[in-house]
Amino acid sequence: MAFRQSNILAHSVRFNSANSCDFLDAYHEIAASEIRKQAEKPSTKAIAPSSMYCPRVNWFRLRGVDPDAIDNPDERLDFTAQVGSAIHEVVQSRLSSTASADLVWLDVADHISMLSAKYPERNYACETSGFETKVSLTTPPVRFACDGLITFKGKLYLLEIKSCEYSSFQDLTEPKPSHYAQVRAYSALMEIADVLVLYIDRQYGDTKCFELHFNEAAQSEVINEMYELVRLADACLAPSKLESGNGWCTPGMCRYYKKCKEW
Repeated sequence: MAFRQSNILAHSVRFNSANSCDFLDAYHEIAASEIRKQAEKPSTKAIAPSSMYCPRVNWFRLRGVDPDAIDNPDERLDFTAQVGSAIHEVVQSRLSSTASADLVWLDVADHISMLSAKYPERNYACETSGFETKVSLTTPPVRFACDGLITFKGKLYLLEIKSCEYSSFQDLTEPKPSHYAQVRAYSALMEIADVLVLYIDRQYGDTKCFELHFNEAAQSEVINEMYELVRLADACLAPSKLESGNGWCTPGMCRYYKKCKEW
């Protein structure tokens, strides 16, 4: 029992001097300020495919509504996002630096140039940032980042990388619904029928991969959904909310949680 008490005490120790305590406070103030700054940053008036799972989010974005003010910044959630970004770079670096007969890393910008020539009315544009390519359209208004484009065993694939917690990773038998909606939009916007969704456990680095296929009908449906969102935004008619109890509809997951409640 004495050992157990000692162990509990050890876990409760966070500093050992006045300065180390003050330094922790200073660090957390800096972190909280940065999290607020990023979270409350005005959204671009464009559809985000990562939010296609919830039409309300993209409706607020298209309307130019400012995100909710953050009362208590979640440093753990922010840290998790930062770790996820680092995992993306590790995977992208490995794939882009290794070419073989089976796997080739492609230049997303070349593919966007082809789409731009095919659909001049959409006004495609792209900007490379590290291993990611930021893509934008004006018609419909969309902005997103492409994790990667590859050929594997002679087949063209859009690559989407997702990191998740250990418990969530263990239960995965298919892409999460929100991720499915996201890559479905990517498939439509990039006109690539086949997608590989690579999941990585943030704790141990274990991996799972799921292949998805979206035919032309599915791709056209997504584009039509985007135009409908634009129409609703112009008419100030809010689309339906997610069903009650949906895990996406929480303050930590949604930048518009409070404003959505008002509607």
